[in-house]
Amino acid sequence: MRTVSFALTTTFVLSLAAAIGCSPSTKNEEQYWTVHQAEIAEYGGRWPGFKALLAARLEKARPVWEAALTIGSDKDKAQKMHEANGLLADGFLTRLGEVKYKSKGIDDTVDKINSLRLPTSRAGERREAVASAQRSVGDVERAMVAARPASETEALKLLEEQISKLITDAGAADRAYTRLKPEPEKKKKK
Repeated sequence: MRTVSFALTTTFVLSLAAAIGCSPSTKNEEQYWTVHQAEIAEYGGRWPGFKALLAARLEKARPVWEAALTIGSDKDKAQKMHEANGLLADGFLTRLGEVKYKSKGIDDTVDKINSLRLPTSRAGERREAVASAQRSVGDVERAMVAARPASETEALKLLEEQISKLITDAGAADRAYTRLKPEPEKKKKK
């Protein structure tokens, strides 16, 4: 959990720095590289069919990273490190992360639905909403585990389909939560 939190925080901070026009720093780029390496290991283990594509991505970026480490100027070094990180994470790795975090978002909504205090008469409604959301996450996870894309193009197409499904199903889970959530008691007028 701590690694996930570190990865999210690092990614957010680096994205924010890039958005406001800060030039890359060697420290940030080193952290980014470490996070990407951890993500590659995690996603390759979780979804073995993507492992070869992830390894190829790493092998493409590693020489650029190693060349960056030999540069003396911090500014030039950071720029070359940034280029290596871009080769490593651009598109493909980011989309794998989206599948992971969108699935987790649905799981979090299921937890919220399960934590609601509902009358027994609504238990069936809750069970149906939870089962539908869990089925969605399970279907996507099975598709990801079974996938054996031959190229990044094929992988990106598959990822786009799964992300789209997760977005749709997250909306359904959120609507179910809203529908099940009891209305706050209205304050009585004096």
